[in-house]
Amino acid sequence: MQIETQSTIGSSIFETDSDLFPVNVEPSSSGALKIWALDSRKYIGLASLASSPTICKLVESTGVALTATLVVPDVRQRQYIQATLRIVIYGLMLKKHAVAKTLSDGDLYLQHPSLSECDTRVPYFNPQYFLRPGSPMPKLDNLVISSRGRSARGTSDSLAEIERSRLLQVFESAYDPDATFGIRPSSRLQSDLKEYVVP
Repeated sequence: MQIETQSTIGSSIFETDSDLFPVNVEPSSSGALKIWALDSRKYIGLASLASSPTICKLVESTGVALTATLVVPDVRQRQYIQATLRIVIYGLMLKKHAVAKTLSDGDLYLQHPSLSECDTRVPYFNPQYFLRPGSPMPKLDNLVISSRGRSARGTSDSLAEIERSRLLQVFESAYDPDATFGIRPSSRLQSDLKEYVVP
């Protein structure tokens, strides 16, 4: 299971050109989710305050374990930058309903992680994934997962712009200021309507 949230991080931490960094995340007593460098244990930043309390509550109430990957944007000129934090959740199957409820109550919804972000020895299960009764969870390698790396980011942005443009064209073509919509009684009515009911 994976959650994706925004994070504010110090840009001086990252000296390499890579845009994916494995990190540690830990809930703090203040309800914020702190991000630490995996190798040096150096403090990097905080996860979004909108989603942190829910994730902290999830860890506290269900005892799940978290692993995370930080997706850093290309632009790193400022002291602090906005990055995407992708969190993979590991837990017991007994707690799947509690995990789903806690996340749903906090308006967080799970996405499928890529194979490189999770331990493939652990069976994959997403409690928020819709299945027919009695159907097994599909294997992670059979699920369609979009690449979220640097090359896919530009493509998805331009595709979203094209889709948005097409949708706006549909709405603009449907607009007709001279159209009048009269109220007419339904032909299915069996009784006569009184005059003051129908204009």
